[in-house]
Amino acid sequence: MQVKFTKSHALLIIVCFCFSFILVFSTLLKNAGVSSLQQVFFRITLALPIIFVLIRGRFKLKKDDLQYFALAGLVFSCFLLSALSSIVFGCPIAVTTALIYTQPFFTAILAAVSGKEKTTSRKIAAMAMGVIGVFLVSGVLTEPLLLLPLPLHKKDEESRLHTSSKLI
Repeated sequence: MQVKFTKSHALLIIVCFCFSFILVFSTLLKNAGVSSLQQVFFRITLALPIIFVLIRGRFKLKKDDLQYFALAGLVFSCFLLSALSSIVFGCPIAVTTALIYTQPFFTAILAAVSGKEKTTSRKIAAMAMGVIGVFLVSGVLTEPLLLLPLPLHKKDEESRLHTSSKLI
């Protein structure tokens, strides 16, 4: 069975390509003096009108689903805020990226727990690949823990740098 390339496939490829540039532009904006919270504000302010225009009249939300969407929004907001504040505290971009892009993983978990969506082995495999990707991007699986740039106390930072220089 051959799958036909559709408009949805093209849009998905375009979106993935655009998402890959988020951190590049975020770094440029940060260097230009735009804070992380201002970037989130601009992102929401610019995206919401476009989303509302695109989904107008397409579906109706049920009151029963409101709790699910509120919980998903709260979880995503907490992860986004923790990721953006980790940028401020000197966490590497790879770790911050891992925090931001785990949102679909938690959305899938919430959907399975709420009973709104059946979890299949294919979905579990996709989530496992995402989690493995997060570990690979952050360097936890490939670097010795002493060399990972984790936020530490000042005296721990000095001892870590001293130990790292011996390893190199």
